[in-house]
Amino acid sequence: MPTEMAEGGALLPLLAELLAVKQDALRNLLQAVQVASDALQPLADKRPVSVPAQRALVTIALMSLGQAARAIEELEVVARDVKVNVMRDEP
Repeated sequence: MPTEMAEGGALLPLLAELLAVKQDALRNLLQAVQVASDALQPLADKRPVSVPAQRALVTIALMSLGQAARAIEELEVVARDVKVNVMRDEP
């Protein structure tokens, strides 16, 4: 029993760190998707936008989607780490 408690105590800081990374990655993902959506909204609304402005809006959206992809990669790392830790702690 004391060994299990010690292992659980060692696991708590790791889980807290993974939770913080997950929250940060989710926040980044949400923000990136929102920026991409906002950038493309004038085009979706068929508002008159100059060609250079269209290019700029699409560029902003693509950059934001790249950030979203990085946030998803961070979430995948967290998921793998949690899976490894859970499997390690199973009897």
